[in-house]
Amino acid sequence: MSRFGSILVASALALVGCDPSSPGNKATAEANGLSALAEARQFAELFPGSTHFITHYTGSAGPSIWNSKVGLSGRYVLSMSFQISFDPSRKTPVRAGQPEFHLRKVTGIQLNPDGTVGGVSYSGVQLTFGPDEWQRLIQARGDFSVIGIEINSDQPLEHFDEAWRSAMTLAVDALPPHVGSRIETFKGRVTKMVPLGNGLV
Repeated sequence: MSRFGSILVASALALVGCDPSSPGNKATAEANGLSALAEARQFAELFPGSTHFITHYTGSAGPSIWNSKVGLSGRYVLSMSFQISFDPSRKTPVRAGQPEFHLRKVTGIQLNPDGTVGGVSYSGVQLTFGPDEWQRLIQARGDFSVIGIEINSDQPLEHFDEAWRSAMTLAVDALPPHVGSRIETFKGRVTKMVPLGNGLV
């Protein structure tokens, strides 16, 4: 191969490596975020088994958002999200907005005929808190009572672990917020958000 041809190949490889749409780059950014983002690291340490992912990674459909989620006490789903930017390689996220936290109570789980999770219903109230409460929650090692939230741990739902993890793969965070909604799905895709009446978390 000529020197000119070698330069072209090297340039092409470099462009591929910088392609923001590359699934490998997104996965790398998500992995790097757990060490580069203080709140993500805190969330992972406080809630082992939590899931972390980026929505709108390329930024073409909206601001890039970091998401961390975890199922609690067989009934609740806690989520954290905030806007992010990236370093020039787009492989290391940088926090670009204040984190916001949402706690929802799962009231029902719908199964498909094959036994897989087909939908998740939530109560009509979503509790939201911010960075100050988060720091108090960290200091209390996850005791929600320090921020005035009572977690009922004696009502676990069957299939809950599968349900909250399945809900992770749905593009819920990319939709406008609907407090008190039921997520209806079809083959792992969100089809609509159904408003519910008021209820207690």
